[in-house]
This record gives sequence, C-alpha cells and structure tokens, in this order.
Amino acid sequence: MLSNSPTKKNISKINIILGIILIILIVVISVVVLIAKWGNNSMPLFGLKNKVDTIEVTKQGETNILVYEVDKWVLANHNSQPAKQENVINIFDTLDNLIVEDIVSSNIDKQSVYEVGDKGIQVIMKFGDKVLQSFIVGKNGPSWPSTYIRFVDKNEVYLVRDMLAQLFGWVDWRDMTIVQLGSDLISGLKWSNGLELAKVDEVWNVVMPNQFVLDEAKIQTVFDNLSNLQATDIASIKAWDLNEQEASFIMEIMTVDEANYKLAFWNHPLEEGDYDYYVVREDDDNVYVLSKYVAENMEKKVEFLKD
Repeated sequence: MLSNSPTKKNISKINIILGIILIILIVVISVVVLIAKWGNNSMPLFGLKNKVDTIEVTKQGETNILVYEVDKWVLANHNSQPAKQENVINIFDTLDNLIVEDIVSSNIDKQSVYEVGDKGIQVIMKFGDKVLQSFIVGKNGPSWPSTYIRFVDKNEVYLVRDMLAQLFGWVDWRDMTIVQLGSDLISGLKWSNGLELAKVDEVWNVVMPNQFVLDEAKIQTVFDNLSNLQATDIASIKAWDLNEQEASFIMEIMTVDEANYKLAFWNHPLEEGDYDYYVVREDDDNVYVLSKYVAENMEKKVEFLKD
C-alpha cells in the first residue's frame, strides 16, 4: 500500500534546503545592513580611513597639511616631520561613528553665530588632488559633547554629538615626544659626568664614581620627566648639524627589557642672554627643543645625591 506521508529522507532534504535558504537570508541581510551603513546619509563621514591620504586643517589662517607617507602621517608644512599618529587615528575613529542629521539652521546670516564661517576650523580631506569631504567645524554646542558643523558650499548647520573642535583644534600637530618611559621600566641611568645609577632588588644605588644606597626622592624629577618627555619645538636643523659641537651632557637610560636610550643635550643660546636646550635621541634625526628648567633637572651630579 502506497503512503502519501513524507519519508525521513525527504524530510532531511527539506531541512537542508531550508537551512541553505536561512543562510542566504542572513548573508543578504548582513550585506544590506552594511550597504545601508556605508550609504547612510546621516553618516556622510563614515569609511574615510582607507580613502584619504591628505588632510588639510586651517585654523585662524594657519594651515597644517597632514599627508600619509609609507606607514605614517607626516606634516608637509613642517618638512615632513611625523605627526602625532594617535591624533589622526582619533579623527577617523570619530568620523566613522558621527551621525550628522540634526539641522539647527539653514540661514546664511546665522553661520557666524555657530562659528561655521571664517571663525571655524576648515577641514579638507583628499585622495591625491580629489576632495572627498570638506567641512567647517564650529564652536561647541550647548551640551557636552557636541559641536556645530557645516559642509562647505552648503547652508545647513548641524549639531553633532562629539567634540570636533578639540579633535581638529591642535595648535601643533607634530609628535613632540622625545621619550616615554615609566619608572618601573627603568633599570639604570648614566651621565657623561661619570655618575651611574642602578636599580638592584627594587632599590636604587649609586655605582659610580663610588657606591652607596640612594634616596630615590632625589631623582624623582628625572623619572617624572622621562615618563613623558615632550619638546616645546622641533628645530629646523638635523642631528648631524650638531656633530661638530660637544654636547653639554649626555644621558643614557637602561631598561628592564635591555633597551637603551641615549639623549644628548646642547645648551642653545637665545636672545637677551636666555637659553634653552637642543636634545637629540640616538635613533632619531630630529633636534628637539627643551626648556632649560626641564633639561637641567635631567642632569644629576654625585654631590647632589649624597646625604
């Protein structure tokens, strides 16, 4: 006798087909969502990271030109000196999530109120010579975090939920970091005046020119400075231009991972009898400028360290 009920084999085939259809639907929905995100009019600045190779930022008449070269961002207007990479990365991360949909005004006469005209920060993002996005960052909004923004050649002023004025408002985009080392990473210090310190069993000792246990408080300023030693400027000369001049002092920093850092300091006369210091790190061609107060606190002498 014939039966109209489905066999186990047929049921298995149906389940497989339904499973395939379900997978296809999931893929299609995922693609649609992704396309919607990329093409979402409320996120016009999404996805620029892999498209932009030049960012021009003009603030108060001064333009900084950030250019991506090989594997890092540099400043074309500062002899291709490296930019602070995290500041540029933050731009793209922020723009990827920025929703631009709250229009507060379309009145040209009110653009000055929101500072999205001449007083604003103009940002041009390009690939080669092609402008991909161009907008003006205005003043901060009424609540934190928020900023007014207007796209170039458009009248609409938007209020966005992020602090774009801080993101694009850097006075100096260059990376002024000379060295960043936490005190827990430092195992030894040495100066060209013959003083040498070493950390043994978590205790700092003077090992040259004679040996004694050190009061760590007397070198705390050195550790504080090395944790984030930032230059005030980068000189127009390069390290090799100082080869003919003897350094005022040289400092070596040894670390627990056996990486050594060598810093050379040159007294640099200024006008009216004042001075600052040039600083060169051994693996860096840049000549950094450091205030005399910070530089002179970096040099220690054995007589100062004795009780």
